[in-house]
Amino acid sequence: SMKDAKFSDEYGYTRMDRLREGISQFYNELSKDDTLSDSVEISIVAFAERPDPNSETGFIQTWVEQEFTTLPYCQAINDNAHGSGDTPAGVELGLSLLEKEKQFLKDNRKRYNQPWIVIMSDGRATPSRLSRNPYTNEKDFSDIDYRLSQVQSRVKALQANKKLTVISVLISEKNDGQY
Repeated sequence: SMKDAKFSDEYGYTRMDRLREGISQFYNELSKDDTLSDSVEISIVAFAERPDPNSETGFIQTWVEQEFTTLPYCQAINDNAHGSGDTPAGVELGLSLLEKEKQFLKDNRKRYNQPWIVIMSDGRATPSRLSRNPYTNEKDFSDIDYRLSQVQSRVKALQANKKLTVISVLISEKNDGQY
């Protein structure tokens, strides 16, 4: 849905184009603050089907696009997604990386501020090709809906305990009647 031309805006930009633009704008805004530009560390997790010959299924759903690094070393995202975006798996991987980074900082006696997780998505948590009804070949949303509610609960608890700030960015176009 992010690369699909049928979801492009009136200027012909796809959601993936807008995602790249959003990340660039995010980097630019952070770089305007001298303190943030030298201290913030960013990691990018991608969630979409991507071919992977080393995977048992022939594809992967989530991967680390960029390890934690400071702003001057951040790079543009690679556009190699091919299908369904498993949002719960992507957020879980992001939270896992965040926990590891916090533990690393603690172990090395480095201070850190409340972390942020920025979720940029078109809002379509889509089951993978493995989540299909074997009789109708229709996508089965029950598993992804359940996992989405689980990760939402986890994120809300972290927010309530002031352990995480969440910034959600919906990438859509005006004529998308679903949002």
